[in-house]
Amino acid sequence: MIAFNFQYTFKEYVEGITGASKAFRFLSLAGRVSLPILLAWGLWLYFSRNWDCFLEAMIWYFPVIAAAGVWSFFPWLLARLGWKINPNIQGVIRCEADEDEFRIWNNNSTTIHKWTAFIRFNETANLFLLFLSKQLCVLIPKRAFVDITQEAQFRELLQQKIIKQ
Repeated sequence: MIAFNFQYTFKEYVEGITGASKAFRFLSLAGRVSLPILLAWGLWLYFSRNWDCFLEAMIWYFPVIAAAGVWSFFPWLLARLGWKINPNIQGVIRCEADEDEFRIWNNNSTTIHKWTAFIRFNETANLFLLFLSKQLCVLIPKRAFVDITQEAQFRELLQQKIIKQ
C-alpha cells in the first residue's frame, strides 16, 4: 500500500485544471497568440496616420482586445473561482493506493475508487492527473510522496492498473 497526504497550492490547482482540459489550453493559447497580433495591428494603424481607418477600427478593436485578454487568463480566472468556493481542496488530503483501489479523503468526505473507474492518467512536471472522465480528474502533487522511490512505485501502479479506454 502506498499512503501519502498533501495540501494543494493554488499553483498546482491551476496546473491541474489547465492540464486536464484541452479547451482551457486552447483558449489560453488563442488569447496569448491573438493579443500581441491585435496590439501590433492597432499600433500600426495608429502610427500609419490613416485616421479614418483608425477611428473606424477602434469601434470594434477594444472589445476584441478585451476578449483576447479574457481568453488569455480564463483558466486562471476559473481556477481562482473554484479555489475560493470549494473549501475541500484547501485542506489536508490523504490518499492510499493498493492493488484493488484508490482511496482519497479529507475532513469532509471519503471516496473509494476501483482502478477500473479511471479511464487514463497523465503526468506533468509536478502532478499526476487521474482521469475519471474526459473532464474530471484527481490531482496528485508529486511533492506528496516521501521520496522518489514512493513516486516511482505509484507511477508503476498507475501503469499497471489504469488501462486506457
